[in-house]
Amino acid sequence: KANYVMSRLSERLLFLSGHIISSQPATPIANVEEGQAQAKQLALSLIGTLKHELGDLGRIRQLIKLTGFLRMAPDLNQHSLVMDGASQTMLAVFGEEAGKHARSAIGVASLPFGVAMEMELIAELH
Repeated sequence: KANYVMSRLSERLLFLSGHIISSQPATPIANVEEGQAQAKQLALSLIGTLKHELGDLGRIRQLIKLTGFLRMAPDLNQHSLVMDGASQTMLAVFGEEAGKHARSAIGVASLPFGVAMEMELIAELH
């Protein structure tokens, strides 16, 4: 639909483009629990793309950086707690050594198609 690719490999780093889930509610994240559930769903989408692009998740040496763009309700400023939903999912799938990652949680006013969350990921390969 747009003029970009879902991933780009550079040396041993795989960069995943921003992922959204268009079926998510088109309203800002209203509470931490709702946000964590959306973050977990989005993390699973990122993992699915890794699997599709690499064929085998065992090729991942470690996750490097997970970035989340969050459209939160004005009175909710717990971005990092919301992103924990994605981080915990990555740790559950990849384990402590490969799954630990640097992370940013960035509050935004709007996102494509009105979704409340977008994430991108950088992974290092064996």
